[in-house]
Amino acid sequence: MKTWSNEQVEILKKSYENLTPTELSRLIGKTKKAIINKAYLLGISKEKRRWTDMEDEYLNLNIGTLSINHICKRLNRTKLGVYQRLEVLGINGVKDNIEFLTARMLSKLINKDCKTVLNWIKNEKLIAKKVKVTNNKNGIYKIMIEDFWEFAYSNKNLLKFGLIGKNSIVPEPEWVEVERRKESDIINFKRWTEKEIEYLKTLFKNGYSDESISRLIKKSIPAIKSKRHLLQLGKTIPIKWERKEIDIVFDMIKKGKNYRLIAEELGRDYSGVRAKILRMKNNGTYEYFYNNAGNKKMGRMNDVDANELNELFDI
Repeated sequence: MKTWSNEQVEILKKSYENLTPTELSRLIGKTKKAIINKAYLLGISKEKRRWTDMEDEYLNLNIGTLSINHICKRLNRTKLGVYQRLEVLGINGVKDNIEFLTARMLSKLINKDCKTVLNWIKNEKLIAKKVKVTNNKNGIYKIMIEDFWEFAYSNKNLLKFGLIGKNSIVPEPEWVEVERRKESDIINFKRWTEKEIEYLKTLFKNGYSDESISRLIKKSIPAIKSKRHLLQLGKTIPIKWERKEIDIVFDMIKKGKNYRLIAEELGRDYSGVRAKILRMKNNGTYEYFYNNAGNKKMGRMNDVDANELNELFDI
């Protein structure tokens, strides 16, 4: 058995955090098992990295346009780590380069409750493989795209294809668009209830986008736009932000909460919260509020100062 040289040990110490045992094996010229054993003897371990808001934004902007491999390299994350984060963020419209979906991701994409998807799996209608993951004791279900579309074709009565975004799960078979059109004809003639109309007005008034309203009311985006036109509701009017909302935003950011949880807490649309934070980063006000939000030593601002700040920062 060849002993480790000082040079090999140094490479292992410097690179263990960022490279996999397989990559280190090629770099150092030792077996994977030898790499893991030596790291254990040296007391080297991989520290669990928290996901930052910048990484979440990178995922939001690039998923579906860049390959998963490219994203993993840029973020220095594993494939499984990226898939798990997508599930946590509830990102919809994952377009390509994803070989499988988790039960939670699939439920978001097809507008179904996650429990419903799990029931399909338990009843052996939908093929899925259970895999172990580090952060989940129970593991997760891995559903191949092909298997889902086969299930969908055999169980058309269980799905509403009009609520599944076009090409949100690719490759999308040609028959799916045919089913969408069939449903569209039915949906267009389906009457709106008074409750749905009031809900639409409330969501619109609170700045929710057509996509978000569609997801909440369970109607197609064209149906939402058409109803808004009939009700003479124009474009979404942005609601002015209050100082107390800004304090809540930065208090939750400091606690490591993501934008979706913040949006739920404020009763605002996710895209609106995300846009507000990005705007504050661009105009230089993010750091000010991050440092001073909820700072009791500052005391309450008087009305004049508060109004000036609101006008300056467009709160």
